[in-house]
Amino acid sequence: MTAPGAPFAWSVIDVRGVPTRAYDAAPPNMAVLWAASAAHADSDYLVYEDERMSYAEAHRRVTAMAAHLSGHGIGHGDRV
Repeated sequence: MTAPGAPFAWSVIDVRGVPTRAYDAAPPNMAVLWAASAAHADSDYLVYEDERMSYAEAHRRVTAMAAHLSGHGIGHGDRV
């Protein structure tokens, strides 16, 4: 499954000077992964005991939090 061309094939990439294994088919960054998750809008994103949150609800909450932070002058690269 991890052989070249297989679904979970991996290569060694450089991450800040450290050789690191990475899946060849992995999204290039978290923004791409997050955007792709929107396709699962009605599916469960988080489940804890009897509580459930869909991907759509998670996206709504993240968007609201981003707007809140932006409204307070916090932007890309800032630490919070």
